[in-house]
Amino acid sequence: KKKYIYPLICFCLTAAIECLQFLIGFLLNTFYRTSDIDDIILNFTGAVIGLLICRFLPERIKKRFESSH
Repeated sequence: KKKYIYPLICFCLTAAIECLQFLIGFLLNTFYRTSDIDDIILNFTGAVIGLLICRFLPERIKKRFESSH
């Protein structure tokens, strides 16, 4: 289904950022910025919460607006 692609994109983007962060630190021989699995988990969780808000909040606002008129 098409709606399941968005969390997958969020996860891949988060993992790619963390991998890039690790690679840049490795290439520059400095680990000022470290990559951590917690960052991937928290960023993915935040992205999914944002997707859910964008999915359900407009419906609730529309229902509330229609019921008041």
